[in-house]
Amino acid sequence: MLSLSILIVLAIALFSITYFCKGIESLPSFRKANLKGCIAFVLAIFFFVFNLPTIGTPLFLLSMWMTFISSGMNFRGLKCLARALPSAKSKNHAQVISICDEALNGDTRAPALFAMGAESAIFMNQFEKSLAFSNRLVLLTSSEPRGYFLRGIAQYQMGNFEQSLHDINQAISLESKQSDAFKLERARTKFALQDYSGALEDLNTFASSTFCKKEFKGIVDTLHSDCLLAMKDKENFRN
Repeated sequence: MLSLSILIVLAIALFSITYFCKGIESLPSFRKANLKGCIAFVLAIFFFVFNLPTIGTPLFLLSMWMTFISSGMNFRGLKCLARALPSAKSKNHAQVISICDEALNGDTRAPALFAMGAESAIFMNQFEKSLAFSNRLVLLTSSEPRGYFLRGIAQYQMGNFEQSLHDINQAISLESKQSDAFKLERARTKFALQDYSGALEDLNTFASSTFCKKEFKGIVDTLHSDCLLAMKDKENFRN
């Protein structure tokens, strides 16, 4: 009777997983790999619950390996990340940047490390370093939006507005569900490129989204006023 129950539950689980896998085909490759690792983990727990460790143990190890691989890391990258995490937690941006500088030399694959480095470099106004770290991040995770977004911010701060707009557009195209989170930075870039109507459109979208927290209100209002003033000045100049 127990064997029949196991078979029924397993059949339901396999059917559900098959149906679920069809629904994730449109996701980026790194997210597919993450979900496959999660599925292997769930199946491992299932076999452990039904006292079948000979099947559960290999599945558990497979899930751990798939999660590690999908993270885009190698062991050298993992070692560097472990060194950088305490510094990131204590907001020692200079130390994070130093570790990322070392990691750039050689085959270091640790997307999370270079993302932290790019953010720390922006905080320290070291935009060329942020550009270097985000370049490596894009190289490691070309289907993930974060690298393009961070590179877009660095490009903006360096005055490379066309490149900034290209990178932010790429980030938005890769993050369709949460793309509104990037609209404020794109509005700033469009304003710098004198695309005031486009900047206003992005500002309005961002302002009405759940990503517009209290700390962004002042920035949004100021940029909105600047856009309206610039459009008015442009119209007066034409007349």
